[in-house]
Amino acid sequence: MPRYIIENGMRVELPDDADLSYIRGIAPESQRKDTICYEGQDGTLIPANDETEIPDGAKVVRVPEVVKGSDDRISKEIQLLSSHIRGRGRSVQSGRKTIEGVVFCAVIVKNFPLNRTKYRQWKTDILFMLPAEYPTLPALGCYMKFPPETRDEIDHHATLLAHYGAPELQGEGWYWYCVGLGRNFASRGFTEDISNVWRPGPLPQDGHNLVTLYAIADRGINTP
Repeated sequence: MPRYIIENGMRVELPDDADLSYIRGIAPESQRKDTICYEGQDGTLIPANDETEIPDGAKVVRVPEVVKGSDDRISKEIQLLSSHIRGRGRSVQSGRKTIEGVVFCAVIVKNFPLNRTKYRQWKTDILFMLPAEYPTLPALGCYMKFPPETRDEIDHHATLLAHYGAPELQGEGWYWYCVGLGRNFASRGFTEDISNVWRPGPLPQDGHNLVTLYAIADRGINTP
């Protein structure tokens, strides 16, 4: 086992006899059943087990136990989101989309209302591209159906071009908006401490879900 690990951006010193149980035990009680993963050389997360030799100085993240992002789970989350946004002509559509061999679940919210004091338009469609790892990992930002036209200051979060590894969809009329879970974007997606801000539960209604992503997008897009 390593002499130290990096967790939540902090160096954590470990005793010489530390094992996976020790690393699990130093977490708060609510996180001790989480799966411990460490960042590999390519930036992907590798689940640790009793036979795993975590590299010295590895970035470690604790991932809550979640249901795999199955069609059934996503369907239930879409039902929750549809119920949440009911009214004002809003609706939810979904489908599979493959980009360069990578499969996403595309979730579109039709007639998303815009803040009229901020934008010249009063509604748009927004898109979430859920990765295959969802709900362990959420969508990277969201997309708007047209380039947003603000009334006054430029919205620097409306980058239009996708960043941080999010799919580029401008050619299909979707423009990326940089909204996420606090300061959790990095060059290859999310930083190592995402489990502190994104915590889905074993059941869709028991933790963060599509309603959470919608609320984050709403606050980010419509805040002047």
